[in-house]
Amino acid sequence: MSSRTSKRLRGQLRIAGMPHSLSWRQRPHGWEVRSELGMEIDGAPIFIMGIMPRSGTVWLRQLLLQHPRCAGTSPWEDWLVPHAHWLQHFVEDVFDYWQPRTEVRPEWLYEGLGKGLLSIWEGRIGEKRLVTKTPSVRNLDLFFRFFPGAYLLVLVRDGRAVVESAARTSGLDYETGARRWARAAREILKFRQEAGDAGGRMLVVRYEDLYSSLNTELRRILEFVRLPVDEYDFDAARNLPVRGSSAVSRTSSDRVHWTPVEKTSDFRPLSRWQHWTRFRHERFNWIAASYLEAFGYEPVRFGGPRAFWAALNVASDVRWWLTLAPRAARRHFPGYLRLIAPRWARGTGRTRSAWGRTTPGKA
Repeated sequence: MSSRTSKRLRGQLRIAGMPHSLSWRQRPHGWEVRSELGMEIDGAPIFIMGIMPRSGTVWLRQLLLQHPRCAGTSPWEDWLVPHAHWLQHFVEDVFDYWQPRTEVRPEWLYEGLGKGLLSIWEGRIGEKRLVTKTPSVRNLDLFFRFFPGAYLLVLVRDGRAVVESAARTSGLDYETGARRWARAAREILKFRQEAGDAGGRMLVVRYEDLYSSLNTELRRILEFVRLPVDEYDFDAARNLPVRGSSAVSRTSSDRVHWTPVEKTSDFRPLSRWQHWTRFRHERFNWIAASYLEAFGYEPVRFGGPRAFWAALNVASDVRWWLTLAPRAARRHFPGYLRLIAPRWARGTGRTRSAWGRTTPGKA
């Protein structure tokens, strides 16, 4: 270890107890969610993060906004956390200059940025509780760094229904949809394993439970986020119109719209995938069956010899990597380079100057 690296590490240890780049799991006292800057618990904002688009975040947001003490954001979807890695790089780069000449902790800067983002909406809703949502769990592990005083509702939905709905509305191919759902499910499970319920700040909600037992689930959610249950209009919640459904919210050109539509007999969100062929079930099971089971869903299993289906799935994997994966890589490669460049600079002991040039990092 070079003297520069050693000196820099000692500065990190002295200021933050451990290097600020370590994950929550590596911190010496385990998982703790607390506000370093005194963010209020009563009146805390409520975030909804869906496993992926078409998971029901619009509906859950509508349900919460039926409470007289809640107010929504404009736009409906904030997309703050999925892009929070850029702010994480900002914090790390700033501390490259600050350490070890400051008593400020990285957590303060994270939370300060989070409070600044929330102020965009909180100044417009008065004393009401802010409700915002994003149909993605990307960067889920960063959520409580920026919003330690907030409540987080993670909405999951049967991956088969999500993929079928996405295929109908946006033309997403089933292979890509299954892989995206599995990746998001893995991120949720990993976060829950490391964080538990995040000190009573995170609740996982299943779309199917909400749909089948609306009153029971709503009571559980309202009690969790500390909203008075007796002020909620459950009748209004049951009669909410449908927005954005792949089954009933379609224009004459077969595009999905977001105008409220009265529920009809065609609205059966729990049975979207019942027409699937055996191949589609076998393929989804190969990719995501373990994640289905982890969230309490039952994969459709078939009897008979498995060798043929195993070989077919392996061939489908090869096809994916030869065709769809390179296409996705080309689309995301520029963003990936921007993502790793700051880390590469820090790893080589070089940081960016105010004029964009790289200069030796200072301990």
